[in-house]
Amino acid sequence: MPDQGEARKDIAARAAGSRAHTRRYSDEIGLLLHVAEMYYEEDKTQSEIASALNISRPQVSRLLAQARQEGIVQIKVVNPFSRVGELERLLVSRFGLEDAVVVPTAHTQPDLVARKLGKEAAHYLEERLARGQSLGIGRGATVYHTVHQFREQKHLGLDVVPLTGGLGEADAYFQVNEMVRLVAERFGGTAHYLYAPGVVDNESVLNAFLLEKASASTLAFWDHLDWALVGIGAIGLYHTRGFLETLYSMYGQKAVEDRAVGDINLLLLDQEGHVIPLMPPNAVLAISPSQLSATGHVVAVAGGAGKADAIYAALLSGLIKILITDEPTAALVLSRE
Repeated sequence: MPDQGEARKDIAARAAGSRAHTRRYSDEIGLLLHVAEMYYEEDKTQSEIASALNISRPQVSRLLAQARQEGIVQIKVVNPFSRVGELERLLVSRFGLEDAVVVPTAHTQPDLVARKLGKEAAHYLEERLARGQSLGIGRGATVYHTVHQFREQKHLGLDVVPLTGGLGEADAYFQVNEMVRLVAERFGGTAHYLYAPGVVDNESVLNAFLLEKASASTLAFWDHLDWALVGIGAIGLYHTRGFLETLYSMYGQKAVEDRAVGDINLLLLDQEGHVIPLMPPNAVLAISPSQLSATGHVVAVAGGAGKADAIYAALLSGLIKILITDEPTAALVLSRE
């Protein structure tokens, strides 16, 4: 039987270690806060701070960088020429949206725009998601960037589901099941997967997947989702050749090239916002237009001048309720008659 005196010593040692760790953490945060206040509020130079604290100037630089990473320092760039508020109001009133977020940016490179929008979309959802809600995840590059910007909020305990089956190599970098896993991990929730292709040859094959027990439990969420996060694709722009070939097989090459301007989660849209019908006998494993319309809040995140027509079509479709886009693209969308 363990000696009680030794056990008490072990507990005391661990408690002392925990207190020491807490002190070190508090001291580190205190130093970061002190350096940040001296630099940003007292207008002291890095050399002056280094001299006052008896540390090197490179150390001061590293501490300031760490303060930004920890969120102690938050820098906001304000563009005095921005008209984001006006653009947001116009988008909401013109298209009957629940909300619109317009992000000011000078970036034109698609990947940089997608990253900035992803950060804004992640922040938007973090502020609004409630404990125990369900969140559907769509496909696309900007959705991918949004997912990777989510911060940990383990208390939310969300149910997270994919909004489409997989597309294999056509979506090699944006596998929906993997994004679902990551979101569930960040939010302390449960990931519900779809181990099935997004596009199948006919209705019989689709029904076989729908009847499979694991798939059926995931698909049941599509009828009563609280939130959905989707991207908006522009046909022929930013798409891989593999994805275009998939669309050709689903809708026919002529329909894709002559009628389609964009897609939401494998739903192909024409310029009036109508969903283009599939070419028989194809079938698609993705949330339906009626299910998407019945979802509590559908957040579409997309931007870049090349997507203006696709975003406009998505707004006309009525499938999305919240739009997060960049300022130049918002102005282009609103310029459409």
